[in-house]
Amino acid sequence: MRIWKSLSVTLIVASSLFISSQSLAALTEAYGCKSCYFEEAKQIATLEAPRNNCSIYENGSPATYCEPVRKEIIVLSQNDESIYKFIVNTAIDSYDRPTVSVVSGLITPTERLAAYDYFKFQNDFESVMLGLNQSSSFKLSENIFQYNESSSFDKVFSEATSSSCLEHPTNFFRGNAQKREVKMELAASLNEFASGQTWEEIKHQAIVGGGGVSISRSGAGINVSLKYLEENYSASKFYDFANYLTFDMSVKTSIVNGDSVQIFADFSLNKRLSKIDGISVNDLFQPDNGEFRLDTSKMSECWDEFIRDSAEDVTNYEGPGTGTGTEQDPFVGGSGWPQDSFCLYKAETNICSNDEEGNQQCWTSTISWIDTCGRF
Repeated sequence: MRIWKSLSVTLIVASSLFISSQSLAALTEAYGCKSCYFEEAKQIATLEAPRNNCSIYENGSPATYCEPVRKEIIVLSQNDESIYKFIVNTAIDSYDRPTVSVVSGLITPTERLAAYDYFKFQNDFESVMLGLNQSSSFKLSENIFQYNESSSFDKVFSEATSSSCLEHPTNFFRGNAQKREVKMELAASLNEFASGQTWEEIKHQAIVGGGGVSISRSGAGINVSLKYLEENYSASKFYDFANYLTFDMSVKTSIVNGDSVQIFADFSLNKRLSKIDGISVNDLFQPDNGEFRLDTSKMSECWDEFIRDSAEDVTNYEGPGTGTGTEQDPFVGGSGWPQDSFCLYKAETNICSNDEEGNQQCWTSTISWIDTCGRF
C-alpha cells in the first residue's frame, strides 16, 4: 500500500480522546471508558448528574419544594463491551443544597444495538490506527538506520536539513494555509489504511467543541463522549529522525443503522510530543511569554530562516554592553562588536495552534541564543 510522501502516522497513547455528544434530543447521553466496572461507571454517571438550579427560597420565605431534575446516562466499557444504564436525579434538600441519586436503569433494545455499533466503530478505528502505526514504525526504523551509517552527528544533521524548508516542521507555523495542508495530508493517510471499513471517507474538517459521534437506529440511539477514555490516538507527520509534528485527534461522525458514511477528523498539535531539530516544540515555544535559551545549540538552516522571517529581533543594542565576546561569555547589548566574536541574541515570535476543543490559541514566545556577532 502506498504511503503518503514524507508522512507517517504514529499511534501514541496519551491523555484523552475527546468524542463528545451532538445535540439530538432522541439520543441518550453516553460516555465511553476503556475498561470500567459497575462502581466506576456509576461514578461517571454521578459526575455527569444534571444541574438543578432551583432554590427552595426563590419565592421568598417560607421554603418551597423544588422538583428534582432527571437524566438517563449510559456508560460503555470498551474492553469487555459492558453496557451500564443509570437514572440520575439531582434534588434540592432542606438546606438548599443539591443531592444526587443514581439507580440502575433498563437498556432498551435500540440502545443496546447502538452500543454494539459504537464498539464496532471503536474496534475498526483502532485497526486503522494500528496499521498506520506499524507502517510508521518500519519507516522510522529505516530512517534511523540510514542516519546511523554516518559516523559524524554533524554530518547527519547537515544532511537531514539540506532539503527544502517546505519539508521542515517550522513551515507548519508560518500560517493557516500551511497548517491546513499538513492536516489534509494526515486525513489522506488515514484513508489509505481505512480501505474495506464501513465508512466511505475520512476527511479533515475543523471541529470546535471536541467533535462527536452520534449512533442511531430508527431515530433513537446514543451520543457517546469519550472524555473518560484515558487513551488517545495521535497522528504524526514525520520529516526525519529529529523533526516530526504529533497531533491529537478528534472525530465527528453519525452512524445510522450501523453505517457511517463519512468521518470528519481534526488534529490539534501535541507540543510536548513534537520536535524541531531534536527539541520539543513545547520547550522552544514556551507559553506565557516564557523564554527558551538555546545558548550555542546547533540548529538547522530552516530554523534560522524561520526566525529571520517570522520573529522580531528584541535584542538590546543600547548601552555599552557587557561580556568578553567568547562563547562562554558573549557580548550582551551594545553594538559594533567584531564579527569573529560571539553575541547573545533574542527574538520574539507569535505562535498559534488549536487545542483539543478546536479553539485557536496564540501566544508570544521568546528564544535566545549565542552566535557570531552580526549574523542575525
